[in-house]
Amino acid sequence: MDVYVMKAGKRQGPYQPFLLKEMLDDGELTPLDSVWHEGMEGWKPLGETDSLRAVWKKEAPVPVEDDIETVEAPRRSAVKTSAPEVELTLAVLQQRRSLAWRRFFAKQIDMTIAIVLAVAAAIAIGWADVWALVKPQGWLIILAPALLWIPVEAAMLALFGWTPGRLMLGLRVVDKNGSTPGFVAALKRSALIWAGGLGFGLPVETILPLAQWMYTFWHFQRFGNTLWDHSAGTQVIFRELNRGHATGLALFTAAMASLTAWIFLYVPVPERITGENRQALEQIGQTLWKMAAPAPAARDSKS
Repeated sequence: MDVYVMKAGKRQGPYQPFLLKEMLDDGELTPLDSVWHEGMEGWKPLGETDSLRAVWKKEAPVPVEDDIETVEAPRRSAVKTSAPEVELTLAVLQQRRSLAWRRFFAKQIDMTIAIVLAVAAAIAIGWADVWALVKPQGWLIILAPALLWIPVEAAMLALFGWTPGRLMLGLRVVDKNGSTPGFVAALKRSALIWAGGLGFGLPVETILPLAQWMYTFWHFQRFGNTLWDHSAGTQVIFRELNRGHATGLALFTAAMASLTAWIFLYVPVPERITGENRQALEQIGQTLWKMAAPAPAARDSKS
């Protein structure tokens, strides 16, 4: 059997199964790496490929369908309910849960970038102030980031297979052949995410985005795929996280924290924000000032 491996977005191989086992033992390959061989519908993580179970599990290969028909009924039942099958289910569930969180945070990073860019454009036109990043002013500012991000995301996926958030978390979107998806497929995928995974860009307190996140998380754990990937004919391949990913995440987090602190510390709360919302935001600003101010002992020693 010739098996191909997707590493760093490039197809490698073909390899024989025994070579894959050696690569696993040497650390050159992980169960998260996507593989494909003739007969598979598309690329799948090695750790979820039943036909290659003998490669990553120390057990005999699963009998092919023709062989199962020749096995006696008691023996066939034992194969289906054996302990390794239970262990496999738990392992796959844990793996999918970890990957689901990576996909979720990648999307949140992308949407944060989209919000910053959309608000910056609205400020330049005169439609918003910088506090719109904290407290959006009107439905246009709420819905615009996701709507504007759909074609931008589709173009990036068609060209590179990733967006900033996916790049930081080692994710890449490909079609069933392992290539970057076409623009139309990527556009369809992005629109379905906006409608079925982001609650049309509505705030979390409207409940709809939260409900969609929970359903998508459950669906991915059970089936290893999302509705938009299934509909668009795409899939997400995962790379092992390294120092480069950690550096990117640290820089992004520092940039967002600095921007938020600057708004609360130096930009007055606008008149459009009134009542309890205004008091809460001003209280946050005062708390940040106290945290940033030097301690009295430090000031006395300097004087």
